[in-house]
Amino acid sequence: MSRVAVELSKRLDPSGDRFLVKEYSKVEEHRLRPDDLLFAIRDPANATGPKLRVVPDRETLGLTDPNDHGRQYRHGTLSAYTAAKCRCQHSRAAFAIYRSQRRAGGKNPREPSET
Repeated sequence: MSRVAVELSKRLDPSGDRFLVKEYSKVEEHRLRPDDLLFAIRDPANATGPKLRVVPDRETLGLTDPNDHGRQYRHGTLSAYTAAKCRCQHSRAAFAIYRSQRRAGGKNPREPSET
């Protein structure tokens, strides 16, 4: 088991110490040896966390079927998802990426914007 030193603010540590030494279980958890890098690159097949999304080339996806107004939109776009009601994998992914970016920016896409 390895140890790590953590700097504390005075209000968080009742003893008033500036540093706290605690056990660091991640070294054993990831089977790191003394000469290994702490931030080692791991095998992506065994990685945990958010999956990367592949954004297709919209130019090669073609157009949606005409909507009620006869308009067509390119697959993999927000317009295809909303105006053409296209639910293909590419249009759903485009909408999911849009919502993810909005949430990352602190905006909830399900709530109306303040004007």
